[in-house]
Amino acid sequence: MHKTFKRYKNRCFTYLYKNCYWRTFRKYNGALWTVTQGYSDFLKNEKTKTIWNNATWKLFLPHDADAIKSIEETGAFDSNFLKLLGTLKLEKGKYSEILITSSSEKLVGRVILDKHFLTLLSTDAKTFSKLNQLQAGGMS
Repeated sequence: MHKTFKRYKNRCFTYLYKNCYWRTFRKYNGALWTVTQGYSDFLKNEKTKTIWNNATWKLFLPHDADAIKSIEETGAFDSNFLKLLGTLKLEKGKYSEILITSSSEKLVGRVILDKHFLTLLSTDAKTFSKLNQLQAGGMS
C-alpha cells in the first residue's frame, strides 16, 4: 500500500474516492485489491480508513509478536482474532498460512505457490537482481 500512497494525490484516485467507487465495486461484482504490510497503513487518513471499513474480506499473513502488539494497541480487534493471528505459520519457500476474515467468518488456510510464481513475487535482492539480468539479456 505504501506505493499507492503516492497515487492518493493524483486526480484518478481522488475521482474514485469522491465518487464512492470504493463502496460500489461489489454492487457490480467487481473487486478492488489493496495490499499492505501493516494494518497501520489503513489508519493514516480518512481515505484509507474508508477503504478498510468498506472491505468485505480482509486477509492477513503471519505477523511477528511486535506487529500483533501494535495491532492490539489500536483496539480494532478482539482477543480471539489476535490469538488466531498469532498462530499463523510461514515456511519460507513452501507455504504461508493466511487468516481470511469477513464480518461473520474467520478462516485459516494455506497459500502454496509454485517456484515460478514465488520467484516472480520475490523481494529478495539477489533474486530480483538475477531476474533483471535475465530480462536485460532478452528473456521475458
